[in-house]
Amino acid sequence: MWISYFFQIQSKYSMRVSLKNPLVIRFDGKDVTKNKNLDLLNNYKGSFRNNLEKTAEFFTRRYQCLSILGSDEISFIFTNPISVISDLDKENCTGSNEIIALFSQYFFDYFNQCDNKIKTFWHGKCFSINKDKINSYIKFRSGIIKNVMTT
Repeated sequence: MWISYFFQIQSKYSMRVSLKNPLVIRFDGKDVTKNKNLDLLNNYKGSFRNNLEKTAEFFTRRYQCLSILGSDEISFIFTNPISVISDLDKENCTGSNEIIALFSQYFFDYFNQCDNKIKTFWHGKCFSINKDKINSYIKFRSGIIKNVMTT
């Protein structure tokens, strides 16, 4: 009985993402802009920006998705969310907690392999948007972010 009760509570308060609408996974570097030793503007080999661009390129290629990035944040837009969901969890779990927990570990690992000078942690969120809102989302994020990558 207890297992069933707590599973019901967990299910009731867990958000699900759509399998039909685009999925957005967004990361923001934790305390990155406070770090005066990081150059967030210049794109030389080994710079934070260069490593973020490498990471964006890796994931956009791997999942055939869009990415938009800026100083210390990045968004991935998966027009086919099942491509990333099925790779993360073979049971195609659509819970936002599971998706962000698993994808953030892949993202953290890849980025920090590129940047071995300092370990960067990330705040992450994921959510679904309507297909006709992709351009609006990109414009919205463009107030802060400047580069859009596609495959």
